[in-house]
Amino acid sequence: MPMDSPSGKEGEISENYFVEVDPTGRYGRVKLAYVLQNAEDTERLYSEVHLLKTLKHKNIIKLYSSWIDSQNINFITEVFTSGTL
Repeated sequence: MPMDSPSGKEGEISENYFVEVDPTGRYGRVKLAYVLQNAEDTERLYSEVHLLKTLKHKNIIKLYSSWIDSQNINFITEVFTSGTL
């Protein structure tokens, strides 16, 4: 299910949505305030992270731990040394 864009319009993203964007413009780090706007969003995030922790497959990077601080969602994963994500 696609998430609503922060601008409220399909295909448009507010310039304030990302904290930073990679040089290619393909990936961006999202501001936590846009992700956690209410209790339902927070519960959905926790559910997704729990699901990621349960995945065990040779082609999926292992998630060991995670936490949320005031500005970020932090993940501890296995080392990924070659290939592409």
